Formats: sequence, C-alpha cells, structure tokens
Amino acid sequence: MIRYANARPGYEVRVLLAGADIVARHSKQQPCEDVLVQIQASYEEYKTDLQGRDLRVANAMGFRKQELSLAVPVASRTTAFRSDDLLGSEVRTPGNVALGSVDDIVMGPEGGKIAYFVVARGGVFGLGERHVAVPWDQFKVSQNLHILVLDTSKDAMDQAPRIIKGRFVKAEPFAQQTAKADAYWTAAAKTPRTD
Repeated sequence: MIRYANARPGYEVRVLLAGADIVARHSKQQPCEDVLVQIQASYEEYKTDLQGRDLRVANAMGFRKQELSLAVPVASRTTAFRSDDLLGSEVRTPGNVALGSVDDIVMGPEGGKIAYFVVARGGVFGLGERHVAVPWDQFKVSQNLHILVLDTSKDAMDQAPRIIKGRFVKAEPFAQQTAKADAYWTAAAKTPRTD
C-alpha cells in the first residue's frame, strides 16, 4: 500500500473509498470487498496512530500556530506540489485568521508554472462565494501542506480585485486580467498588515 506522508488526514481512506465505488459500479463484488477491507485497515491504523495523543482544542490551536510560524515561501520549496494537496487548502494569516480556501490553480501561459491561486471567500457550500486571484509567490506553505499562509488581512482580501469564477482567463487576454491583481498585491506587500 502506498503511503502519502504529506497528504491531508483521511486522504488514503477517501481515495480507497472512491476506488471501491468505481469497482462496485462495474459489478465487481470481490475486488470491491477487498478494497473495503483495506479501507478498514487504513482507518484502524489511523485510529491507532491518534491514540494517546492529547487532542483537546487548546492543543490543536497551539499546533496550528506552530505550523503557521514554520511556513516557508512556496518558491523556496524543493519538492513538487500535487494539485490535490493544494486545492481546498485553507488560507490563513500568520496570526491564524481564516482568509478562505484555494478554489482553483491558474497556470501561466509562459512556462506552464503556477501563476495564481484563486481563493474562495465567504458563502455557504459554494453559494455566494467571492473569488480573489492571488499571485503564487505571495504564499507560504506549512510543512504538511494543510495550510497556506498569506501575509495580509481580511480587509485587504475584501478590497482585492474580484474575479468571476471560471472566467479568469476566458473573458480577456490573461495579461490584461492579471494586471489588476498584480498591481494590487504588489502594493499590498508594501503595506503593513494588521490582523
């Protein structure tokens, strides 16, 4: 069984459950049952790993602050990023204030590298969300990839240029669309942050 050391908790179980669903749709009962047995084993291993740990909320908050303080700029990482590790990741300030979550990854037209994260803010179950494009190099990443750190404030995110989901690169040329975001975040990086 392949282990994903940097994957979010439950990743392995979710992947196996999706596999069991696919096998079941093809009426393959025995392979489906085999995958379900592996899911149970993975879950039991996860439970055993958690036993004996002090998982009170106060300790979790201390852990989160420690993880945020150890975040490093994305550009300085020497390992590759997986899209399934980044999509849905929380975005927080260094002071642990929630800013949103990564809704989309935008690749630049030159070189095919990550150019922006589209951060979804507000809303309930995707309804009423506001989307903000933030340049990739503005982020820091926690060691376990569970949290992305952005040195800004909620007010700055509220004032950032919004984009229409799904139309970031379609409505007009990429360079025109990104000019506003780049100008805003360049200025924001020079402005002192207040949490």
